Amino acid sequence: MINQLLGTAEVGIYAAYLSASMGIVGPGLQVFMNVFFPAVSKYGSHDIVAKKVNNIFRFVCIPLTIFTFFLIWFIIFLYGHRYPKDFLLMFLFAINTSVFLLGNIKWWLIASVDLKAVRFTSFHALVAAGINASLNFVLISTVGLPGAILATIVASSYFIILSEYYFKKRYGRLS
Repeated sequence: MINQLLGTAEVGIYAAYLSASMGIVGPGLQVFMNVFFPAVSKYGSHDIVAKKVNNIFRFVCIPLTIFTFFLIWFIIFLYGHRYPKDFLLMFLFAINTSVFLLGNIKWWLIASVDLKAVRFTSFHALVAAGINASLNFVLISTVGLPGAILATIVASSYFIILSEYYFKKRYGRLS
């Protein structure tokens, strides 16, 4: 959608910032999920695990966001002068990394509960994709490239909000 609304140069800039922000966190998340999902699937009370994830993330969120911001700056610096050093994009992509990480961990935690939970996460992943696509169309048209990452942040936040609702409904309390 960035290509249709802004052009191919912006697609390259977006890809560079996304790669810089997720280059370390993405593979780390994949390794974590390969261990976390099978292990947590054996637990009876997933809300306790969700509460621990929330507690850990309270301490990790700000340092991770700051680290990611500087990592993006450094990688974009290495790309050279053809890539703009846009501090707003760096900030938004750094926030997205933290939101994406927490959202994915909680989403996989829900999926580990049972088959009904897998259906729940699958359906709402489609809803989140619809939210992302709709917001992309509106926000890219109005605010440009930052709109694309804002749409992704909102869609990833949907996972976090919905996971709190899920645990409240299933266990009678928020995680």
